[in-house]
Amino acid sequence: MAGFAGRHKHRRHVGPQNYGVLLDTDLAQEFSPTNNSGHPIMTGSGNYPNSITVGGKMGLLAAFMKAPGNVNVGSQTMLCSDCHDATSTNYVASAAQGPHGSAFQYLLRGPNGNNWPNVTAGNFNSSWCANCHADSSGGIHGRGEHNIECYRCHIIVPHGGKMSRLIADRDGTMPARYAYQNNTANVYVQAFTKTSGTYQKNACQASCTSEHGTGGSESW
Repeated sequence: MAGFAGRHKHRRHVGPQNYGVLLDTDLAQEFSPTNNSGHPIMTGSGNYPNSITVGGKMGLLAAFMKAPGNVNVGSQTMLCSDCHDATSTNYVASAAQGPHGSAFQYLLRGPNGNNWPNVTAGNFNSSWCANCHADSSGGIHGRGEHNIECYRCHIIVPHGGKMSRLIADRDGTMPARYAYQNNTANVYVQAFTKTSGTYQKNACQASCTSEHGTGGSESW
């Protein structure tokens, strides 16, 4: 698989909702273990260089994952088909099936397939991410002033990225294809610091408010 990923380009699938011009992304780069965050295709999440030891383990706590992802967190890996699929059990029977079409955007698997990346943080439990993840933001998603769309803070191709927690970067060197509608102006975050505990204001610099005028140690 490593050889395949090393030469494969991934063209973003656009389903019922068009999020902009199609742009290529590099799967080898996105799934590289040298990233600061990513889904564990090539290696366990605990092997990323910016992993934090929490409760004696690297990566997310088991409590922040839903079954079966809550077992061997940090060391287990996953398949592309854990996130992408096109079967009649997940999609309407009349829709195109297989790897060339789907009733859900980006060939996403499972419930809430159309709820990425435009769902708001306050509706996390109805987001596509919530199919596998419990809300691990330490209260960030639930804050009223943070009831904004996922893409304001996170990359929209969540395979892997140069910042922790799949955070996007408004004014760094992040390629525009990882921003909503290929426009980094749609991103609020300018710098970010990962923590294993409760997040404070100084963990994030963002353009959305003067309260986040400084802070953060990571940029793309």
